[in-house]
Amino acid sequence: MTIGQALVEFRLELGFRSARGFYQFLSERKKLDFNYSYYMRIEKNKVVPSHQVILQLNDLIGKEKGEQLTQIYCSTLFPEMKHLFKRTEYPVVSKKIISSTKTPTSTLVKQKFLSPLQVAQITKSKNHYYLFLVVTLARIPIEKVILENLFTKEVLDGVLSDFAASKIIVMVGNKIHSYSKELKFPPAETDNLKKLYKMLDLWDAEFNTGFNLERLLHKVLIRRVSPRFIELIVNHCSLLLDLARASEETESAHNDEILTLTLSLSKGVLPG
Repeated sequence: MTIGQALVEFRLELGFRSARGFYQFLSERKKLDFNYSYYMRIEKNKVVPSHQVILQLNDLIGKEKGEQLTQIYCSTLFPEMKHLFKRTEYPVVSKKIISSTKTPTSTLVKQKFLSPLQVAQITKSKNHYYLFLVVTLARIPIEKVILENLFTKEVLDGVLSDFAASKIIVMVGNKIHSYSKELKFPPAETDNLKKLYKMLDLWDAEFNTGFNLERLLHKVLIRRVSPRFIELIVNHCSLLLDLARASEETESAHNDEILTLTLSLSKGVLPG
């Protein structure tokens, strides 16, 4: 067993099919001395990491897995003395998981969109949807006790159970982390999804009130315009949305505020 193979085993056991998602999970828990590119070189066995990197990984993956990683690391450095290091056995089930990741449709990483089961869980109630937003927007794992200030314990336990079962969140001890921030809602190609998304639109409109967000601007403007200006206005609205999507700083520690942006533009004909 190589260091890279062991790391793949560990992240799969922790629920991460994506190496990028796993690296992001680690980096949000502790400032790492290596970047994602270097981590991928370790997983692919293209580099033997320093002992400082191994120690950092040990702190983040848990005592048992950390000890196993250290044993494999020492065996790698001193192959002629492997007999001095305890041999680590790995469950067969995890090897099945590794082979299944070769099939694009079998993993969340390649999935791009939320599965029907995940959409059903997220839209199960307003609390489900709001907790999904909170966890997905979080920069670091959230302590469960903090969420208990936003949701009742009974509601929180029920939602967390649903989300863990459908691989929407990962729970490590009392800390909660989004399984992946890269998944999107599927296109509204069915009547059921269209109905669900209309419900989410209503919940989005109530999000500010539910979490006491400060209202910065609220304007309603009704006026007559020429058809040529409508296209120009629509294009400017699209630019505004693009700006909001790209507004995160490269250093996530600076992204302290939550922004909600609602745009509604309609056109039609009235008498006169």
